[in-house]
Amino acid sequence: WQRRLSALRDVGITAGQRTPQSKAELQDAEREVQRLGATVRSLHEQLAMSRGDESAIATRLANLESDRHRLQDVKRIERLGGELELPLLAEGRCPTCSQSVDDRDVATNTVSTVDDNITLLDAERFTLISMQAAAEGRSADIARSIGSMEAALSEARDRVRLLRDELVGPSNAPSLSIVQERLAIEN
Repeated sequence: WQRRLSALRDVGITAGQRTPQSKAELQDAEREVQRLGATVRSLHEQLAMSRGDESAIATRLANLESDRHRLQDVKRIERLGGELELPLLAEGRCPTCSQSVDDRDVATNTVSTVDDNITLLDAERFTLISMQAAAEGRSADIARSIGSMEAALSEARDRVRLLRDELVGPSNAPSLSIVQERLAIEN
């Protein structure tokens, strides 16, 4: 960088002398703005999807907690002397109205116990909590990527503006892109 800085100090290139090079750099910079803009848009879409996943998982967790509380209420009723008609359910008949239960609901002709269902819900809850943590981590990673890509996009836009200003400015003025490069190297 010191060699490049010394070369920039020694050469007094005007904007007019750099016009062909500035035009080429402008085209490259505009392509970079397009590429970075597309990347930022894609990352925003990914973030929206990831946040949608988080929301769906949170909803499922809330429903699962509700189911778990209902099953615990059933256990409490059982402890207080209430009876569950699990054998009727296994036969495919409703314990309340004795009508036939759709075979899709009792495909195996067996009904899990309340404790088995609570255990299953606890396992599902553990899995959902892990999925939720992964989704939150993914959203945070995407948000960080968006921040860095937006910063790069801003720099690329600044470069395009600088090159456009150089091309429309007086041709005997110092080259703005070289002046900026010098400032960047010196700082």
